[in-house]
Amino acid sequence: MNPFSGLIRAPSLIPTKSPRCCGMSKTHAARQLLSLGPLTKREFIEITGWKIRQCEEVIHRMRRNSEIVVERNFYKLVAA
Repeated sequence: MNPFSGLIRAPSLIPTKSPRCCGMSKTHAARQLLSLGPLTKREFIEITGWKIRQCEEVIHRMRRNSEIVVERNFYKLVAA
């Protein structure tokens, strides 16, 4: 069971206006979010409140840099 199922986004924690509105890039915000546990794409989009394309770009960048992996439809941070 995923602990994030059914959660709504937390506007105070995730930047929504611009990538650096809170001094944090979207990639960094995604890293912080995924450090709490694996998420499905749908959960990631719902929690962040970002546009689908923005989420896909961040996820693609993180996968390309080997920061995350996909296991059974869950995005998961790679252990450092």
